[in-house]
Amino acid sequence: MDKDDKEILGYVKCTAPGCSRPMAVRSCAGKRAGFLIGRCENCGTEQRSTKQVQDYLSGYKPLEELDKVPEKTIPEPSSPEKAVKGELIRTGEPESGHSDMGKCVIAGGLLGSILGGLFRLAF
Repeated sequence: MDKDDKEILGYVKCTAPGCSRPMAVRSCAGKRAGFLIGRCENCGTEQRSTKQVQDYLSGYKPLEELDKVPEKTIPEPSSPEKAVKGELIRTGEPESGHSDMGKCVIAGGLLGSILGGLFRLAF
């Protein structure tokens, strides 16, 4: 019996980021008999045994019902009208912290190489 010949218990949405295709859920065999495994035609196999993944896979449904279930939506960040007093509200200004961090990295690298060379000469 081939591993893809096992009976499909149901389907869930694929766990890979950006993929919303149906993932077939099957039960494992052998020493992993207590676990579920998912297979997406696009992304491949989901066989992690963590509690979160197994709980997600155990919520399988028939393929017809899977298309009808609305996906969980990520809550949008709070709008500026709901800002707390004293909280800074960013406008469309670009962040300038990246160039300062680059200067610190370069200065740290130079200082480290100089001190490392001195340490090697001293000992």
